[in-house]
Amino acid sequence: MALMEARDRERREKALIDAQEWFQSQLEAETAQELGERRAPRSGVSETWQCRRCGQSQRALFRRNGHYRRTLLVREGQITVRVPVVRCRCGGYIEVKWRVLAEQARVWYDVLVSMIRHYLAGLSYRKTADALSSQAVAHVSHMTVWRAMQKAGVAGRKLPAVAKCPETVVLDEMYVWVAGKKKPMLLPALAAGRPGAMDTDGRILGYSGPTTRSTDEWRKLLEDLSKRKVSPDDGLKYVVADGDTSIREAVQLVWGKAKLQECLWHILSGIREQARKVHGDSSPQVGQIVQDVREVLMHDTRTAETRERAAENMAAFVKKHEGRPWVNTVARVFARATLYLESPGLPRTNGTAERTIKEIRRRVKVMDGFRSLHGSMNFMAVYVQCYNGLRESAIQYAKLSQKAQP
Repeated sequence: MALMEARDRERREKALIDAQEWFQSQLEAETAQELGERRAPRSGVSETWQCRRCGQSQRALFRRNGHYRRTLLVREGQITVRVPVVRCRCGGYIEVKWRVLAEQARVWYDVLVSMIRHYLAGLSYRKTADALSSQAVAHVSHMTVWRAMQKAGVAGRKLPAVAKCPETVVLDEMYVWVAGKKKPMLLPALAAGRPGAMDTDGRILGYSGPTTRSTDEWRKLLEDLSKRKVSPDDGLKYVVADGDTSIREAVQLVWGKAKLQECLWHILSGIREQARKVHGDSSPQVGQIVQDVREVLMHDTRTAETRERAAENMAAFVKKHEGRPWVNTVARVFARATLYLESPGLPRTNGTAERTIKEIRRRVKVMDGFRSLHGSMNFMAVYVQCYNGLRESAIQYAKLSQKAQP
């Protein structure tokens, strides 16, 4: 045990020395880039540095004036760096915005990234702070972790523009607890518009809420996506949803040119509930009715004449179950439910969004809800950015693996 502690101590001390030397070299390099080498003639106007007293930006008026010490917490531990001080000829200090150091920050970026990763992985604020304190052998407050999450959420509210408009968007919602009340969170997710389109599969396009499931809220979300170049005019062809009336109305209002594919899983679930009300939960006729609906709506798109076969099965289904309430349901959704037969590669269900929602629920479930609407929005902003980044990395890795195979 003593040997292990000695080894860890020596490794940490070396890492701290390396980190301190790196920060010092970066600060001196930034100063030299702006002012030139010591005692070298300077000319021109600085674009970033300015005197706080007289407002001058002439480099010829600036001069070095020693250093001041600043404590900084990095992943290896706590270090002290000597930050250069620059003064103007008038006696005022120069307002310097360092690239390597954030203004008034005592925690560096690598620790902030570790905070976010630990918290999104399932740890609480206190356990995240304890883990980082043990790693850096320095005290990290749980409030520091909380502030880091809130700042990251505010900075990540605006999602980046989509590089290429997808052919298909899946719309769904999930429920979260905010201040003791259950509220829906609206989520659109990317889905593959053609077989093998791995570059547009599973990433979250945006979010809205916690809010309501009204048509107006869905319309606002779709309008926001249209501003980010996700619309039928930019290449969007299909929308997959669970049959919610508010979603269907919002799609017709905003994305009128896009075709709507209704989720087959939700249709079959609705038919099962209708059959149970008539025949009872344990009746074998419930399973037979659902199987008949499956034969009407679910077909193999690789075979020919699937559209004609679906129409024939629909006619036989109406004749067999004439007068039953589920006949009207199947007839009403038949066109939207079989749209995938005309579009190879179009998802038959909203499984892409459902898988994404399950990933979010795994993290949100252990949190016992959010205390405020602002906190829930900040969490979603950070989570969406991290989720999309991990998804993009996985997609790129899969592409490289496919290219490596003979």
